[in-house]
This record gives sequence, C-alpha cells and structure tokens, in this order.
Amino acid sequence: MAPHNSRRRDHDDDYRALEPLFAQMAGLDDADPRRRELRGQIITGYLPLADHIARRYSHRGVPRDDLVQVATLRLIHAVDRYDPALGTDFLSFAVPTVMGEMRRRFRDTTWPVRLAHRLQEMELPGNMFSPMETELDD
Repeated sequence: MAPHNSRRRDHDDDYRALEPLFAQMAGLDDADPRRRELRGQIITGYLPLADHIARRYSHRGVPRDDLVQVATLRLIHAVDRYDPALGTDFLSFAVPTVMGEMRRRFRDTTWPVRLAHRLQEMELPGNMFSPMETELDD
C-alpha cells in the first residue's frame, strides 16, 4: 500500500494533467463532439475528488452511495460552470463547491430538534408520564 502522501502526489499530478483540458473545452463550440469527450475525461479524472469529499461525511448516518452521488453531481456542475479564463485552478473552485453542497445536504435533510437550555432545565411534572407507564405495564 502506498503511503498517504504518495497517493496525494499522484492525484495532484493527475489533476494537474487535467487542467489544460478545460482550456481546450472552453475553445470548442457546445455542439462539437470533442467538447463532450473532453468533459467526460475531466469528470472521470476528478471522480476521486468527489469520492474523497463524500468519504469525509460518511459517518453521519447517510448511506455512502448517496453521499458519493451528491458529490459527483456537484462535481459535474462545477465542471460545467468552471471558467479557466478567471485564472484560478479547478480544485480551488471545485472543492468549496462540492463541500458546500454536502453541508447543504446535511442541513436540509438532518435537522435535529434542539431544545433551548431554558426548556431543558425545566422540571417536568412527576405525573406527566404515569398514564403512559400504566398503559405499557398492562
């Protein structure tokens, strides 16, 4: 098994090799079949990034496949929206885009009800649960 830093360098090198494809894609017309091919190469090349980000959120009670799907869809949107003419590298654009979508996913789907401290500290009447306890005992 390769050390963690070695794998990271391999991905960084792979990602650097994909950067010129964005400029090529930007120079092609939307109807050009080469544009679709380049887009597919870029998306496939950056899939490990989506998987890595999804893995960071995998221990929060949501199936990993769902997380990978959300991250991959946002990666595809990032590829479609990225403009290499702005001068930033794709990773600087894609990572916050994908992570923001992951956070939004958790915020929108897993909103735990939190009681105010004042309510938590209130004493509940002693007989509040007695009817339920009586029914359960029967």
